[in-house]
Amino acid sequence: MSVTYSQLVFSHLSSFGHLACKASLKEKKQHNWNIEVLCEDEKRREYAEEIKIQIEKENIEGKSIDESWEHIRASIEESAKKRIGRKRNEARKEWYNENCSERVLAKKKARLKWIKTMRNEDREEYEKIRKDCKKLIRKSKRE
Repeated sequence: MSVTYSQLVFSHLSSFGHLACKASLKEKKQHNWNIEVLCEDEKRREYAEEIKIQIEKENIEGKSIDESWEHIRASIEESAKKRIGRKRNEARKEWYNENCSERVLAKKKARLKWIKTMRNEDREEYEKIRKDCKKLIRKSKRE
């Protein structure tokens, strides 16, 4: 994930006699390529040919390494835009349901009981319920 500085603000705080610096960060949205398209032999061959054509358009010999790399990177990106395309983000499913809510509530009750009594039996009961709660939440997130 790349992060860029979007703003740098200096303000003078006269009561303290110094400058305060505030920087806010802006994340660039990362786009994923639809690489499932490359499973097809013909699409993969077309993509490879497109990259080759893009790179050969401009002579990179005699240029600096940075310029050469920038040209190659841009060629790969342009070819990917033409032949592969972007992956569409799927909507996330709601995983937190009534069953999860009940387990979390039971876990909280067991914890409060253990805190009040400070007995080992209550602690073991709380840990057992906590493990079950974690398992249920992991399972519901996977589904």
